[in-house]
Amino acid sequence: MSFVTSRGTTRRATIGRRRIVLVGSASLMGAIWSRRRLRALKLGAAPSAIDAVFDPTLGHNIANLRVHADGAVRSARFLDFYLRSGGLERWGHPISEALVENEVLCQYFQRGVLEWAPVAGGFALTRRLAWDYLGGGLDGSPDLGVETGITNPHDGRLEGPFGHKVSNTAVNGTPTAFLDFFDRLGGVASFGFPKSEARLDTGAAGSLFVQEASPGFIRQYFQAAVMELHPGTPDPVRLRLLGDDLRNRAYPAGFWTLIRSFAASPPLAAGDRIDLEVVERRSGPIATGDPAAAAGFEIAPFAETADLGLPAALAFHPDGRLFVCFSNSTVVTMRDTTGDGHADDVVTFAAGDGLADPRGVTFANDGVLVSVARKIVRLRDRSGNGRADESVDVVTGLELNPGLPFHRNNGIAIGPDGLLYITAGSTSNRDEVPEGRWTAAILRARLDGTGLEKFATGLRNPYDLAFAPNGDLFCTDNGPDTSRRTINDAPDELNHVVQGADYGHPGVWGTPPEGDATRGPVLEISAHAAAVGLTFYTGPQALDFEGDALIATWGPGVGRSSYAHNLLRVRLTPADGTYVGVATPFVTGLTRPTDVAVGPRGDIFISDHVGRRIYRVSRR
Repeated sequence: MSFVTSRGTTRRATIGRRRIVLVGSASLMGAIWSRRRLRALKLGAAPSAIDAVFDPTLGHNIANLRVHADGAVRSARFLDFYLRSGGLERWGHPISEALVENEVLCQYFQRGVLEWAPVAGGFALTRRLAWDYLGGGLDGSPDLGVETGITNPHDGRLEGPFGHKVSNTAVNGTPTAFLDFFDRLGGVASFGFPKSEARLDTGAAGSLFVQEASPGFIRQYFQAAVMELHPGTPDPVRLRLLGDDLRNRAYPAGFWTLIRSFAASPPLAAGDRIDLEVVERRSGPIATGDPAAAAGFEIAPFAETADLGLPAALAFHPDGRLFVCFSNSTVVTMRDTTGDGHADDVVTFAAGDGLADPRGVTFANDGVLVSVARKIVRLRDRSGNGRADESVDVVTGLELNPGLPFHRNNGIAIGPDGLLYITAGSTSNRDEVPEGRWTAAILRARLDGTGLEKFATGLRNPYDLAFAPNGDLFCTDNGPDTSRRTINDAPDELNHVVQGADYGHPGVWGTPPEGDATRGPVLEISAHAAAVGLTFYTGPQALDFEGDALIATWGPGVGRSSYAHNLLRVRLTPADGTYVGVATPFVTGLTRPTDVAVGPRGDIFISDHVGRRIYRVSRR
């Protein structure tokens, strides 16, 4: 960890070779947070820094603060507490500045939260007891409860009132070194008491687990931390990014990105006065499957798809039917014939092995073009009964690495030139040169499949593409996987696709370094957001949003990252022959959105993959 002590002048931080600028509208926060005067904690004059260090990794300070509280001048020594209780190894990098949250002065770190709050006789710093805030616990408990029914037969030390042991051996006999780690980094004062034994975490009902955590690891849950075993690695005992979990539960659906304290900040110097932000944290379990749209819009289910499968891609036919591709090798059409806002005419257009996992659909030459694994298929309904009776492979021989099943041909679109454009994911993940001819690129062909060529290269997993109203081409692209995903990984991207351009894969992601010949994105999206479906908002309801891009973010794999599952709205401003994008959440609280399309009347339709539902968003 490197610390910087010089004074900064801007609220932007350069992280590696990419620049993060968090932009948002506070009006979207609704009941989740509010700015208020500093009266809840009875703070007087603005706090100031006694001394501070700046951690440039995520762009945040750790400071000892001089605080005027309850009529006296006091010290809130966050920096001292951080250093003496394990520092980077225990807490990770700071992910926020100090802020007042629910009447408590606190600071978020990757692996936990420190709080400075009133105690008998004054104030004290301590670690937040995470389970009191995660919610949704065992047997209706207000926290995640205490795991019962499991005992550790191996040597160790009972700690605390919950009947659990800290040991260097897991329940199944696997060596863990958890007790040594526990003692070295502060014991109970740092981690709290154990609330489970060290055991294989399956995520089974009745066991203690974090919903976002990947099963299959040996873990032990403590009041303020989660230990995790990664055998065969240089640092086999690791702490889960519990601070990220707490932040994402407190400010769900990506709303934390709109809170100033979580944005990268300039360095503090001794004596600097601090404009503390005051927010209110949502408490208790966070409801899922209850999406909300931006101010002035409403969202409602258009179709339930539990009996149909997982919806993956959407497109409106010129005749008004909504075509929906399902992951179970099915293409379905939907219409609202009564005008009540719900699909009532649902027909299976095509199904079968020849439509393996369809992920893109468009229309040309009286046919329906569908992107399936390794090829593009043209379907036709020659009888006029609403069902396909002809299937022809138009483009074949596209690449697919079985180890990267989502890196393949996904989105398709027909350009203003009447040609078919195809996304082609890379056969490699990070640093490996992709193998194959039709990989890591945007491809272009005639509508009959002839003349296939690369239009642009250097794209790791370009999932979807769309033409803006002015004819310019854009695509979403997913950044590389890492063994331990964090918010500081390479970003996902929205790219302005130009013929012949190279977008950097496999060596460059995000904004290229100075002098690099590759082309950077118009918008960097949070790492592992899984930016997928893309369209442009046009039509009678777009109004002041006319021409803005809409991006569905499917979100991370379980336990991999903290990014929420949203629909983003992106305002694109022309600049130097390309564009600069600014994103704000447009629809939040979705389960796993995959695609977005604009209907004939200007309504926005969203496919929620795991939620098995199609939503309709319209102006109020």
